[in-house]
Amino acid sequence: MKTLVIYGAAAVLVGFVGLALVINMLAPSAPTTPAPRSAAATRAASAPPSPARPPAASPREIEYPKLPPSDAPSEATRPSAPAPPPAQTRPSDGAPRPSVAPPPATATATPSATPTPTATGPRPTNVPPPATTTASRPPVAPPPTVAPPRRAPAPPVRRPAVEPQAVALAPAPASATPPADHFGLALYYQRTGDFDNALLHYRALLEQNNASSEVHNNLGLLYEERGQLDDAMKEFQQAITIDPTYVRAHNNLGVALMRAGRLDAATGELRIALATEPRNVESIVNMALVQKASGHAADARDLLQRAVGVEPRNAGAHYNLAVVADEAGDAAAAIEHYRAFLKYGTVAHDDLVSPVRARLAALGG
Repeated sequence: MKTLVIYGAAAVLVGFVGLALVINMLAPSAPTTPAPRSAAATRAASAPPSPARPPAASPREIEYPKLPPSDAPSEATRPSAPAPPPAQTRPSDGAPRPSVAPPPATATATPSATPTPTATGPRPTNVPPPATTTASRPPVAPPPTVAPPRRAPAPPVRRPAVEPQAVALAPAPASATPPADHFGLALYYQRTGDFDNALLHYRALLEQNNASSEVHNNLGLLYEERGQLDDAMKEFQQAITIDPTYVRAHNNLGVALMRAGRLDAATGELRIALATEPRNVESIVNMALVQKASGHAADARDLLQRAVGVEPRNAGAHYNLAVVADEAGDAAAAIEHYRAFLKYGTVAHDDLVSPVRARLAALGG
């Protein structure tokens, strides 16, 4: 009996323990509570993500395009650069050539003609074609699925009361970029002393028209300013071949021949110029300088007095006449014409102002 009781108690105990284990295994697990988070972590989690910071860029210098002086555009960028500006009047055919001699020690001739820019006319604009309209067709309902489709008659097409007439359109320009003003650019660069660019545009002009006496004359002046007398004389002779009555080319060729020491040939060219225009003061003064270089001071003085009579305000004539009188010992005439030169030629010949004033002081004038 005692053994049965012990076995029964053990069985009951084992039964309860086994039942508890089964219940524990079948019951759902309790949710785990997360660990408390700090306030900083909470703020960091709630804050929106910040964008990534770009890497620091190294500073760069901006290189601006170099423009020629004033508003004259370069050859490569015409018209977005202030090329140089085309003016509204036809340029003359010679670069500035002051007809005055150096100080009393030596006497040479320099040019005097001042070119002006070429005129440019309005360019045609492109006319857009007239807008055209197209008739839209009305939507067509899909055919029924049960019965075979029946072809409906096409709606009548309404025609306009007046038939449209063809509109003649102006021809569009061949290029949107206007052609380069080679003549104006050549004069601009010649005035600013840019030999290479001036030569480039003169050659471009000659490729377009080799029969232009003006271009050959100006190109000769460009070569002469550079000291290339042989090339200058070739261009002047070419201009004379094209136009034998071209006085400026004869005058410029005479000056180039005088500078080359060919006084007889220079006299011949200047005589042709004066035969065409007897009152051309520039040619008269240059002829006087040739006569002075040939040793004929009296003839030179007569020619210079003739030039002053034709144009009393000509500074070059007064200066050269003062030099001839000064070298002849005529102090009164030299003072008179030196003063006239300072009156009329201070701006145009500023490089001679100081020597003339010094000479006047020495002469007591």
